[in-house]
Amino acid sequence: MRAVVREARREPARSFAAVTCSGRSTVLARIPARLDLDARVLVLDYESFGACVEVRVSLDVTSPHFGGVRWWARCPGCRARVAFLYLDLDLARVECRTCAGLAYASTRECPLFRALRRARKLEERLARRSWGSTRARLVARVEAAYEAMGGMLGAG
Repeated sequence: MRAVVREARREPARSFAAVTCSGRSTVLARIPARLDLDARVLVLDYESFGACVEVRVSLDVTSPHFGGVRWWARCPGCRARVAFLYLDLDLARVECRTCAGLAYASTRECPLFRALRRARKLEERLARRSWGSTRARLVARVEAAYEAMGGMLGAG
């Protein structure tokens, strides 16, 4: 949402909201977006199954401690303040993760694979960090992750 607002403020005549698929960085589509700063509304215009759809998304602004501004969207469904909205072309609506009933992919993994992925991520961090007390903590966390996986395998 922040990138859309930033682009719409910079070039109002040529601003677009990027549509990606399930967290990938490849842009599948770009939806025309108009920004009304006075009303704090972002208007998205797109076509869904031949029908023109206009979605008005309310915007909020917060001031981080380090200065500047941070833009947020209000979910049209539940009015929650969110950074990301999801486009459902079948239902021709824009909504937050909760309203769309979406879950993180990691929540659908079995506990053993989640533990394995966590251990591998820790090992990647450990490979980049070769000194200091942080390394000792990372080593302990990697060992604990593998012990937990061993317990899962032994229990099965």
